[in-house]
Amino acid sequence: MIVLPELLSTFDASLLVVTSFVASYITAALGIGGGLLLLSVMVNLIPITYLIPVHGLVQIASNASRAGMLRQFINWRMLALFSLGSVLGFVVAPYVLIQLPLAILEMAVAGFILILQWGPKLKVSSHGPASLVLHGGVITLISSLVGATGPLVASMLAHMPVKQALVATMAAMQTVQHSMKTLVFVQLQVDLLPWLGLVALMVVSGYLGTRFGLKVLLKVPEQRFRFWFRWLITLLALRMLLIGGWSLLA
Repeated sequence: MIVLPELLSTFDASLLVVTSFVASYITAALGIGGGLLLLSVMVNLIPITYLIPVHGLVQIASNASRAGMLRQFINWRMLALFSLGSVLGFVVAPYVLIQLPLAILEMAVAGFILILQWGPKLKVSSHGPASLVLHGGVITLISSLVGATGPLVASMLAHMPVKQALVATMAAMQTVQHSMKTLVFVQLQVDLLPWLGLVALMVVSGYLGTRFGLKVLLKVPEQRFRFWFRWLITLLALRMLLIGGWSLLA
């Protein structure tokens, strides 16, 4: 018998399980979007103390399953360098992020994403060794506070020529990044044990969503995938920009 957290009703838990399926389906089919969708629903149902680490646990399983299904497409060199940076980000996260206002951080991340997508192309390679390590560290830092940084990872990998390689490598990187983020909260002694039953249900539904979503990914033409991928990144970045600006004005 699965034990649900006392802070959640059965209806709320069921809503989260269904959302996990939909979020994984979207991410598998389009490469991005599911993590922010899931976080947007969770923020209304789960206390803030548990929100980011519970989201991280679900995203670890969702991304790991997607990466496993597409493992032959993963760029292992990029993953290794990103992972190194992510570990460094984990080490410094508890000391740095507590000093940064969330609204300003969200707006900075959103602005950076929009520049990457629509601004002049930078001469500095986003997939060079130093850049990948730096991205891994910074993204893990940001994720420990914001929760979902999929658009930032997506912007870094948008140059990849094969859609399966993009989705696979992004999923592998997100697995590492969410793992490091969750470990930050374990280090801070956040008790996640009461939430593991709900997480297990969300993981199973997320796995099913990934299976169905990957079937769609294989059928979507490359050019159409690139079009929707770019615009989805842009819309998610604009959402972050608006939320951050609203928070500063409130």
